[in-house]
Order: sequence, then structure tokens, then C-alpha cells
Amino acid sequence: MGKVAFISDIHSNLVALNAVLDDLKQFEIMEIWNLGDTIGYGPEPNGVIQKLREIDATCVLGNHDAAAVGIIDTENFNPAAKLAINWTATQINNSHSEWLKKLPQIHEQHGWIITHGSLRAPLWEYLIEKNTILDHFSIQKNRFSAVGHTHLPTITNLDEYGRISNDRPLGNNIILKPKGLKVCLNPGSVGQPRDGDPRASYALADLVTGEVEFRRVVYDLEKTQQHIRQNQLPEWLALRLESGT
Repeated sequence: MGKVAFISDIHSNLVALNAVLDDLKQFEIMEIWNLGDTIGYGPEPNGVIQKLREIDATCVLGNHDAAAVGIIDTENFNPAAKLAINWTATQINNSHSEWLKKLPQIHEQHGWIITHGSLRAPLWEYLIEKNTILDHFSIQKNRFSAVGHTHLPTITNLDEYGRISNDRPLGNNIILKPKGLKVCLNPGSVGQPRDGDPRASYALADLVTGEVEFRRVVYDLEKTQQHIRQNQLPEWLALRLESGT
């Protein structure tokens, strides 16, 4: 086995996704795994879904994806997210909608298990609090898992004494090694980073060793902002792309 590219939280940002895929061309990878929230917030849901289908990416369902096709309601979404989901639901074509409805919430492949939020609550739970992380690892039977949802690039480790540690990449294209008996990778967000760095975030992982290279890619965020405004989506969704928050 070789390396897999992990992407997540594209959020209908086709410009960012294309920049990541262009960056990937320099590497030899087996597959691309997408950890959910393919759509929502951003202006190009059909373009993003079409691209993922063309490259045959392995995908799991995120909460924004589920809401846009009626699997869950929008009760727990903030007003801007709810408005964007409602708009997205009117935009995606029938073929893409059916594709989303068939996506699994949890998927296991090559000794890894992947989901959007956590293994306990795949659509909604953020892997941040200690008890959430411990419950996730108690369900995780493999050494390696991967999640999205937080938009924060991280390696979370559980050692033999039940202690948790979080390693976050600081700087450009950082390589981190797993340290735990169980390990969870979060590649950060392609389309809406929230760690203070507006560049698209993704990760390359060796499926056997778990060694991860976190990569950041500059993209034309002004183009995505322009598309957000042209579609009369909330201005906040355009502005947050600049700050990466």
C-alpha cells in the first residue's frame, strides 16, 4: 500500500478543490478520500460533486450534505449555514442528489476507518473534547481513523496509558508521525479553513506507517468570494475565507 490524499470540508468551493487537485499532481497516490461536507456554504455544489465523481474519490456523508438532500433537517444549523443549505438544495441536480443520498456515514478501507464527525455520531460530533475523543477511540478497532468537521488539521493520539495528545502542523507542508496506539487524522478544510490560515488544507498519509504530510495550497479566494456574492449568499461566508476563521 502507498499514500492516500485526505480532503475534507470542501463546502462547494470548486476553486479551492481544483487548486488542491493541481497540487496533488506532483505526488504518486493510490486514492483520494473525502471526509464529508462536500457542499454547503459555498457557491458551486454541482461543480464540486461532478469533480469528485470524475476522479472517483472515496467519500463519506457530512452534515451539510445530509441536510441539503433532506436526510436531516436544518434545525441545528446557524442562520447563514441554513440559508446556504436551502439555496444549495435548489441548485444540485437530481443525479448529484442521488449520489449524495447513497454515501455512507462510516467507511472502512485498507485498515483505516473514516467518517465526518466521530464514530459515535458521524454527522454531528466534533472530535475536540476529551470524552468525545475517548469514545471515538473506544469504537475504533483499527489503529488509524480519519475525520473532518472541525476544519482544523490535527493528529490525535491515544497512548497505552489512555492519555490523549493533539499534534497540529505549524508552518508549510509539515510532516508528522503518529505517536499513539490509536491515531485519528484530520486533514483540515479544503474550502473553508478555520485555523487562521486561509489557504486550502489537505493531507497525504502513508496507510501503513500513518506518517502524514499536511499541505497548504494558495487558491484564488477572491474568485470564490465573487461567486458567493453573485449568488446572493450571506456576505459573512465570503469574508471568512480571507481570515481563515
